[in-house]
Amino acid sequence: MRKRTKRKVVPVRIDTMAFVKAGLVKVADLPKTGTFLQLMTYESLDEVVKGNPSNDHVDDLITVANMCEHLAYKHKIGDEYMELINQAQDDIYEMATKGVSGKAFRFTGAGLENVRAMLELYSEQLKMANVKQMEETIDSVQQVYQHKRGRVIKP
Repeated sequence: MRKRTKRKVVPVRIDTMAFVKAGLVKVADLPKTGTFLQLMTYESLDEVVKGNPSNDHVDDLITVANMCEHLAYKHKIGDEYMELINQAQDDIYEMATKGVSGKAFRFTGAGLENVRAMLELYSEQLKMANVKQMEETIDSVQQVYQHKRGRVIKP
């Protein structure tokens, strides 16, 4: 048996300037990505409001709330709205807890308004954030999920 090497393969970037420029582009300026993220969030909210959401729709709302919080906290994009973001996260948590326990996924009236305001803030954050910041945000949120550092929704 051969001895394993400790050498890690490092990708070589052929055009480093194109890579750097791609990281500085605003997410909203990308033709597919920015529009898809906004449509996905509003579709998930509409399905919850209509009364026939799947777990994926609820997971989308939770992910958007976490990404919105990370953009506000870490990158200071909309950080003056942290109280609104935290309230919307609490409302989504309450709705998800009810849904997991066997009841319907339903928001309260004030909770729905908080989540709608948070989604509007998220749309504005997408217009201001560049691709590099969004990649960091996605990686950070995935690490929180992977290491189980978030609130667990229990029935």
